[in-house]
Amino acid sequence: MDLEILETVSFNRADDIKRIHEFRRLGYGIAIDDYGQDRSNLKKIIDIGPNKIKIDRDIVKALVYERDLNNELKNIESQTRKLRAIAAIKHTVEFSKEIGAQVTAEYAESQELFDILLEL
Repeated sequence: MDLEILETVSFNRADDIKRIHEFRRLGYGIAIDDYGQDRSNLKKIIDIGPNKIKIDRDIVKALVYERDLNNELKNIESQTRKLRAIAAIKHTVEFSKEIGAQVTAEYAESQELFDILLEL
């Protein structure tokens, strides 16, 4: 069983981190949910040492290039956003491997997204 920590949760005290480590000693896995949103930061991951990191759905959704035949500027922005999302996911996967955490991508609800994520 995992203790899932939302990225919107702020840890202000050493006691919060200590409690999370107590759950780990009791056999719980520690998962960071919605990674890439709000208060998402590397310090929290370094302090907590999660077993799992769940990439936020908005980052995964950005992998789909939305082409608008009537708006070339929107096409360029969408393509640029996709490239940034790819870079963020690749780096998150590599970082997670380095610290021994599994990665989950939320919102992989289409074959297109699934195929893109498999390549990363």
